Amino acid sequence: MSKYDEEFKPDRSARSVTRREFLELGLGVGGALLAGTVGQAAAAAAPAPKLEGELVFGCNGGGTQRIFEQQIIPDFAKRYGVKVTYVTGQPADHVAKLSAAKGNSGLDAVWLGGATTYVAADRGLIIEIDRSRVPNMQYLDPKLEFEKSVVPIAYSGNCMIYRSDIYTKRGWAPPTTWFDLWDPKLKGHTGMYSTSSTGGIEMILQVAKELSGDYKKLDPAFAKFKELRANVLDFFPTAGAWETAMQQGDLWLGVNSFTRAKEMTDAGMPIKFVFPKTGMPLHDLPVGIVKGAPHPNAAYAWIDYLGSKEVQEKIADKMGYMPASRQAVLSDIVKPFYPDRSLTWMPDWRYVGTQFETIVNRWSREVER
Repeated sequence: MSKYDEEFKPDRSARSVTRREFLELGLGVGGALLAGTVGQAAAAAAPAPKLEGELVFGCNGGGTQRIFEQQIIPDFAKRYGVKVTYVTGQPADHVAKLSAAKGNSGLDAVWLGGATTYVAADRGLIIEIDRSRVPNMQYLDPKLEFEKSVVPIAYSGNCMIYRSDIYTKRGWAPPTTWFDLWDPKLKGHTGMYSTSSTGGIEMILQVAKELSGDYKKLDPAFAKFKELRANVLDFFPTAGAWETAMQQGDLWLGVNSFTRAKEMTDAGMPIKFVFPKTGMPLHDLPVGIVKGAPHPNAAYAWIDYLGSKEVQEKIADKMGYMPASRQAVLSDIVKPFYPDRSLTWMPDWRYVGTQFETIVNRWSREVER
């Protein structure tokens, strides 16, 4: 465990949402009033399943958690009369817990990403989505639909984030490449996610692609990351730990998502970000319904709500994720936080999913041992 895990204290002001009087809002085939997306004729077509009064949602910590708890969950709770419990963890951590729990995890819905999506689907940890119960899926960007067991909510990818005040004070030029992490002048002050995060996996794939021309050839990348141990402050296990280290000034240059870059900029932190010209992989950020979920109807309401135009625009404006819905309109304020699409590429995440455990185990053995 990173020391920063104990120091980071996310805002939990909306963590326990007061349960309101039970509302009988539907989710069936054209049956529910979900963000006003279902027509009256469809609404009369089938009886509406009753919503349970609770939802347990597993998702990332840090700024993502704060935005969910402050900007998204309260409105959902008010609209549907559902108490939401937010369980913090990286996607890989949640998948591991679901695997160990054997259907008794207590989670209803889980935020995934990259290879973890396919690991969860192939292990039968999440159910196939009934599209008729998620009307907002009709507005998804078709390029983001990969797996029948999830609903894409957004997508993200890595960038370089650095403490601009420290760089200015020392007269350093801004970083330009991923390999600036290895710069000896930054010894003890660089960092990236561990393989518990999709961002960590993406960094391995990008370095492999640059060193060998093929992101599936990982040997050169692992050899390179062994050299990084002398330079790195930490391979961070959580978003909160990474953000705390950057905020405290211990981390001077790191790899994180352009989502975090926006969050920290909005928070007034002295950081700047760079999109290296050699490119970066992207991953979709979907939500799945857990097999054996205690509150499946509430889970369907939740994922459809996340796909609504209003929430999709909040996800872009407040979180910095690129929205998955074609309904969402990006403001000029957030556009600079997204890379030019010519710089991005999409790995075969199903293939990466088949290699996921091998990559994680090798990383633990060879890099973080």
